[in-house]
Amino acid sequence: MARQKIIDGYDATMPHLHFINTAQNDVLGEAIFRESVVKQLQIQPPDQEAVSHDFFGAEQAMLTEGVIPNLNHTSVLPWVPDIVGANWLAPHAVFVVGLAYAGFIEEYCGRPYSMPLAEYHTLQHSAARFMAAFMNRVATPNDPAYYGKIERLLDEAHVESKSWCLLDLCRASMVRRVFTGGAIFDDSRERNIARSAATRELFEAYFSANIGWTRKRFEQSAARHIVSLGRAAECGVLRLLLSDNWLLDARVEHTGFNPPAGNHSPALLPDWVARNLGPKPRLWRITGKLKGKGREWTLVALAHPSAYGVAWSNSVNAAGEYLTEHL
Repeated sequence: MARQKIIDGYDATMPHLHFINTAQNDVLGEAIFRESVVKQLQIQPPDQEAVSHDFFGAEQAMLTEGVIPNLNHTSVLPWVPDIVGANWLAPHAVFVVGLAYAGFIEEYCGRPYSMPLAEYHTLQHSAARFMAAFMNRVATPNDPAYYGKIERLLDEAHVESKSWCLLDLCRASMVRRVFTGGAIFDDSRERNIARSAATRELFEAYFSANIGWTRKRFEQSAARHIVSLGRAAECGVLRLLLSDNWLLDARVEHTGFNPPAGNHSPALLPDWVARNLGPKPRLWRITGKLKGKGREWTLVALAHPSAYGVAWSNSVNAAGEYLTEHL
């Protein structure tokens, strides 16, 4: 199906994810886009001299001079807002949560579905126009590595398209910059985050900078189902819900794997998940009180879309069956 036109000036015939009926006037999305530059400068300000081979950080702050006019070593671009359907606030909405955006700037990322730096730079003051371009160029089902697989997940679940919310726990594009023969390639694999204590500490700063926005999404929506993409995102969602006493009187139930022995605090469960490789998919049921009201979520933990063959297929089939039955 051809995409309906969202913003004037962009191709309305290009197919993309099922988020045709996207939310209008997404106040939180506008805030993310507007405030992220300040957060980026606080965490990791651009430093042209420091960006050498193997440098790890946000692609939005690793821009190179000379690629386009009016760009210099101090330039920073906004992070990516969430993709939200028109009914994302409803109880039957489903949140799909990844860990961090991959690099998608055309000149650096080496991916076929990307955004030219000049266009990103031009759209840096309009979240709505940026998201229209992002969904045209990047979040397309033609991308076989990531968004095309999420498209299949949506199809399998038989959920109304406008009831999805797709977000990452870190809205910056976390990459390891590689220089090969003078050319730049930004490696977006999640394993780069765990390469060293320094990279883990840096990513922790990005995660913490995003947690307020993500909790606000969960707080504002009555959605009861969350789908996490990959083990790291699973741990992140559990930590998001269970740490800092954000959710009072929290209780956790789990199925599909051997639970941790002993009386573990819910806040320690992400650490346990990270150390144990139980089968996927897993189901978590989290309940508690949020601002005096009872809340309940079911977390469906899937393999990462980059998983090949049986792992991803099994995850998608199981998630589709579960969501079809319980929504």
